Amino acid sequence: DHFARKPQVQENLTNEIAHFLNENLRPQGIGVIVKATHLCMEMRGVKHSSMMTTSTLLGSFLHDATVRAEFMALAHARNGAH
Repeated sequence: DHFARKPQVQENLTNEIAHFLNENLRPQGIGVIVKATHLCMEMRGVKHSSMMTTSTLLGSFLHDATVRAEFMALAHARNGAH
């Protein structure tokens, strides 16, 4: 809620969350995935569901392929994707 209060694009929101966590927690890596519905597209224009997923990876999640693959597999499994 803190980052989503101001109007912005989803990619920036995802980046802001990742960088905030990185700066304040100082972990070895950060992985943030944001999945959101864009009501502006549902209510006008194309008139259909518009779920958009963005991600930001930092540190070991970005540079270590094994860590990245495990994170993505867990994220997809949690969302019911196979």
